[in-house]
Amino acid sequence: IWDIAFDPAGSQIAFCVRKNRTDYSVVSNGVLWDNTFQYAWRPCFVNNGSSVVAPVRQGGSWMLFKDDAPFWKDRFKQLWHVTTHNGTGKLAAVVSNAYGKWSVSENQKTWNLPCDTMISDLRYSADGSALTAVYKHQGYWDAAVNGKPWGLKADKLWTPVTSEDAKYSAARMEKDGKYFLIVNGNVYGQAFDQVFDPVISPENDKVLLKTIQDGVY
Repeated sequence: IWDIAFDPAGSQIAFCVRKNRTDYSVVSNGVLWDNTFQYAWRPCFVNNGSSVVAPVRQGGSWMLFKDDAPFWKDRFKQLWHVTTHNGTGKLAAVVSNAYGKWSVSENQKTWNLPCDTMISDLRYSADGSALTAVYKHQGYWDAAVNGKPWGLKADKLWTPVTSEDAKYSAARMEKDGKYFLIVNGNVYGQAFDQVFDPVISPENDKVLLKTIQDGVY
């Protein structure tokens, strides 16, 4: 048993199981799915906890199942890190259709994203209107919001924070030994010796940034 997942209320659980040497499946609230798979990744509750989805491998490719039945029609070389937004019902996952080529599929629409290494984080804004992915391509880090890359070519990029109205995303970036604030893909002009995670005000009109410059916080 592995990859235990809770529903949003914390009252239900689902997890992956290996039944024998070759067969895998998913258990939801103590009930084993009838279907058997070649492998399965972490399940996830959707529809406010009324259903369970899970990436599963069947017939040599990966699919997304929901409540023990095929959900997404598309098949992939890999499909994992399912991300959901309960308020809107949106569903996204990290996918691959070829070795060394990664992308994001949201509600069965795959982004045209240049990514040859990895996608490290995938998350929705509070209102579900913005989906942000942090990824590495050709040795550099970048972020994309709703499929549109920022084009940063950063040495390191931390996961962006998004304003409550989803209009602004802010992140800290390292490039050439210096640290910067990024807002919606734009680099704030001043470089610092260190930058910590930014905070966006509740009114969505200011960014608070803690920095170190010349040894002073």
